[in-house]
Amino acid sequence: MHQKSQLVSANQQKTGQHVTDANETLPAADVKKPAPQAKKKKNLSWLLILVIALIAAFSIASAIYFWQNLSQQNTLLSHLDSQNKSAQQRVQYLEQSLERRLKNLEADKQQQSQILTQLDRQSLYNTEKLTEMGASSRADWLLAEAEYLLHLANQRLLLERDLKNAEAVMISADKVLAEINDPGLLPVRAALNQEILSLQQLSHLDREGMFMQLSAIISSLDGLKESAYLDTSKPEPEQTPSQRSSQTSDLPAWKQAWLEVWGELKKAVLIRRLDHPVAPLMAPEQNYYLKQNLRLMLEQANLALLEQNQAIFTHSLKQASIWLENYFDTQDKQTKTLISKLKSMQTLQISYETPDISKSLRLLKTKIEAMYLNHSLGKLSNPTPSSTDNSTKQEPTP
Repeated sequence: MHQKSQLVSANQQKTGQHVTDANETLPAADVKKPAPQAKKKKNLSWLLILVIALIAAFSIASAIYFWQNLSQQNTLLSHLDSQNKSAQQRVQYLEQSLERRLKNLEADKQQQSQILTQLDRQSLYNTEKLTEMGASSRADWLLAEAEYLLHLANQRLLLERDLKNAEAVMISADKVLAEINDPGLLPVRAALNQEILSLQQLSHLDREGMFMQLSAIISSLDGLKESAYLDTSKPEPEQTPSQRSSQTSDLPAWKQAWLEVWGELKKAVLIRRLDHPVAPLMAPEQNYYLKQNLRLMLEQANLALLEQNQAIFTHSLKQASIWLENYFDTQDKQTKTLISKLKSMQTLQISYETPDISKSLRLLKTKIEAMYLNHSLGKLSNPTPSSTDNSTKQEPTP
C-alpha cells in the first residue's frame, strides 16, 4: 500500500510537470484564455487527487483488514490443527482400547467355548455312567459286597483282634461269593475257606466272660474276712478261777490237780511252730490299703486281658492269689473260691499269633480288576476333543 501511494504521488508530480510544461509551451494567445477554464482544470486535478487518495486509503484499509483477517485465520488454523491432532490422538487411543477389548472378548469367548465343550463331555460322561450303573448286573454288586466284607474281616482281626467277629464276617463273604456261582471265583473261595479254618483252629477265648468274672471278684473284695497269719497263734485268754472251778467240778480230784498244774506250765512256757517264715502282724488301718492294692492288681489283670498281654495278666493274677493266701483267712469258703478262680485263670492263654487272612482279599481284587479290564477297557480314558467329531463320548479328567 505504501508503494502504491508513492506511485500515485510520482504520477501526480509528472502530471503537474506536464501541465506546467504545456502551459509554458502554449502560445501567447492560449495564455490569454479566460481564467474560468484554468480554474476548472485545477478543480479537476484536485478531484482526481482526492479520488486517488480515497482509493489509496481504501486500499490501505482493505490491506489492513485482510491482513488482520489473515492473521486471525492463521491463528484459527493453528488452533484447529492442534485440536485435530488431539482428536487424532484420542481416536487412536480409542481404537487401541477397542482393539484390546475385542481381543479380550475373543479370548473370553474361546474360554467359554472350551468350558461349554468340557461341560458337554462331562454331561455325556455322567449320562453314560448313570446308564452303566442302571445296567450293572447283580453279580457286580455282589462282588463289591464280598470285597467290603473281606476288608471288614481284616480290620476286625488286625485292629481289634476279634477272632469271633472276623470269622463270622468271612463266612458271610463266602456265602456271597457262592451266590454269584462263578467258576472263576473258586480260587478265591478256596483261599477264603482255608483262612476261616485257620481262625477256627485257634482257641476261642470268652474275653467278655473273663472280664465280667474279674469285675465280679473285684466287687466281692469288701466281703472278705481279714485275718493276719500270726493271729491264730495268739495265746488263749486266761480263765478266771470261778470259770476253772465250774469246768472241773465234775472231774476227779487227781485230774483237777493235773489240769491246774498244766495250766501253770502253759503260762510259763510258750510253744510256737517255726516251720514257715513268720509274717508280721498287720495293723488294723492297713486292711483298707491291702484291699485297695488287691483291687488295683485285679484291675491291672483286666486291662492286660483286653490288651492281650499274657505276661502282665499272669503276673497280676499270681500276685493277687499270693496276697489272698498270706493275708486272708484261707479256711473261709469265699476266700477259697477266689483263690481257686484266680489260679485257674492263670493257665489261660489270652494272646495268640494273628493268622494272615489277606490272601483271599488280594485274589478277589485281582479277579475284579481282570473282569473290569476285559469288559470296560477304555471307558476311563481322559476326555480329549476328537479331531473329526467333537461329540465323541469320553470321560472327563478325574
